[in-house]
Amino acid sequence: MCGIFGGYDVSWSLSHDRAEAMACALSHRGPDDRGHFLSSDGCVLMGQTRLSILELSPRWHQPMGYVASEDRAIVTDSELSDADIILVFNGEIYNFVSLREELSREYGYRFFSGSDTEVLLKAYHAYGRSCLDRLNGMFAFAIYDRRENIIFAARDRLWKKPFKFFYRDGLFLFASELKALLDHPGFDPAADPEAIYDFLTLQYVPAPRTGFLGIEKLSAAHCLTYDIRTGELAIERYWSLSYTQKTSLDFAHAQRELADRIRSAIKSRLVADVEVGAFLSGGVDSAGIVALASEYVSELQTFTIRFHEAEFDEGLFARRVAGRYGTRHREFFVASGDMPPLIDCIVEQYEEPYADPSALPSFILAQKASQYVKVALNGDGGDENFAGYDKYRRHAIADRIARFVPFPQTFARAVLAAYRWRPALTLYKLHIFLRTLGLSAVERHYYYTHYFEPFSKHALLSDEFCARLTSQKNAFVRATEGHDARGIDEIFSLDIRTYLPDDLLVKVDIATMSHGLEGRSPLLDREVVEFAATLPYEYKYHADSGGKYIWKTLLAPYLPHDLLYRKKTGFGIPIDAWLWWELREFSRDSILESGSLAVQVCRRDELERLFREHDRGARHGKKLWLLLMLNLWAKRYGVSLSYF
Repeated sequence: MCGIFGGYDVSWSLSHDRAEAMACALSHRGPDDRGHFLSSDGCVLMGQTRLSILELSPRWHQPMGYVASEDRAIVTDSELSDADIILVFNGEIYNFVSLREELSREYGYRFFSGSDTEVLLKAYHAYGRSCLDRLNGMFAFAIYDRRENIIFAARDRLWKKPFKFFYRDGLFLFASELKALLDHPGFDPAADPEAIYDFLTLQYVPAPRTGFLGIEKLSAAHCLTYDIRTGELAIERYWSLSYTQKTSLDFAHAQRELADRIRSAIKSRLVADVEVGAFLSGGVDSAGIVALASEYVSELQTFTIRFHEAEFDEGLFARRVAGRYGTRHREFFVASGDMPPLIDCIVEQYEEPYADPSALPSFILAQKASQYVKVALNGDGGDENFAGYDKYRRHAIADRIARFVPFPQTFARAVLAAYRWRPALTLYKLHIFLRTLGLSAVERHYYYTHYFEPFSKHALLSDEFCARLTSQKNAFVRATEGHDARGIDEIFSLDIRTYLPDDLLVKVDIATMSHGLEGRSPLLDREVVEFAATLPYEYKYHADSGGKYIWKTLLAPYLPHDLLYRKKTGFGIPIDAWLWWELREFSRDSILESGSLAVQVCRRDELERLFREHDRGARHGKKLWLLLMLNLWAKRYGVSLSYF
């Protein structure tokens, strides 16, 4: 796992000093080694910082080059000028052993290291862009192909590894994180109104935007080609998850097939030259991964964050799983007062407007676990693959009853009036449910997944800000244009394309890599995800047991019944209480400060109303947290307010 950076500058302004500055900005992602290639004319730069996980010897050093005429890989920076192609790579290719055997057998390639980097380099030489079809892993990489005079880059199918870039007037720069790009003299930080518009609803900025005008992130399952000769940039999708072909297997056979794929994914993610541990929250997904991984590893190291507040604490369930499988289990207690001091650090590390509150405990968990291991398995992907969220059930109900509910808007207004008289989250959700009955599933999902849903957002935003918006088409509609899923599968497809890559996987990547820790997600293995898409909804959701039906029944021999079928608990923190107590004055001063980004974007009277209602118990903590994180981001990164 690493940080990568580089690019092309027609003005010959790239330098070894620039390379060193970019490497320093990414040093937390790769504290073990660093290297870079700079072309003799100062136009092309390729660099990497390394976290040593696999092949710990110097033979894994990057950038790595390849001399085709000699079938020779180069890892010495000073010799890279001899290479035909030069690679910088962040991630893991889990099927690299079988791919190496294929390349050796079919094309006669020789390999001088045991690294997946060399396999990727030679796979590109053999197959060109189509090498992406053969890769199963998490990755972001860039290749300087001197034969074609291009820079070719790609990201994995589910956005597990980041790739951000800046492109303007003969300048193309890329990096794993924005920190390596923001101080370039050609970049002037200004906020992107469209990104902020979506952020206010979703708590994250959906790809390809980043929050900064001029900097984009390469979307999941996309590749990029920068033509050095013409200065043209081309981006295309190379993979889509299809939900149209459903399995013909009966439930029992489908369950066995799923178990085989998950076991294979776990085994491949246990391959490392350092010790591998696992996050164990006490929920179904992480507990299932620990249970199955324990078939291959004795005394697996497991790590749990615990809270003193009972409503957020799953530690006792995690401890039972750890005891059942004899793991070396460590618990880290976090008090609510321990987390607010980390807010500035979170803003710094996440770089974009980002307000998922669970980033704080995730950050602490990664920090603690990194003291013991360099790799940690997690249970990410279980909800999106197997219908774990309650919102999927709401969609299914909405589809069934929409035609039987007369005048839903009338009922919605009545429920909203009741909510305003006595604020309760259940009433608010019912209001949204009724008010969106006539919308498409994709549009409806935008309202189900919200901080400021569009009804209230339009009242919140200032006229000046709205005038800057060029399009108010919601991000979910944009994300699903051209996809093939229908019905409830539209929602699974949507979460795989948006919420999972742009929120959850960002949270994990930044939390882990900020501490030199690699996170691995067996449930997001390509083979697992593609098979899960073929499962009919009734295999995922059962009226008696709820979501994750096939996954839970698979795990029944391994985990206690009360753990499998208890009410789902998120990785939450007491945001409402913080905004009543620890953060009350700080958040008010920050958000309402004259000239703040929040005041520029929103109507001041609406902001003041949110604070008043929250003080009276309306539980606007998440909304205020979102606005606070937006403001702190603007201050930390010097985002220009004059743009507005």
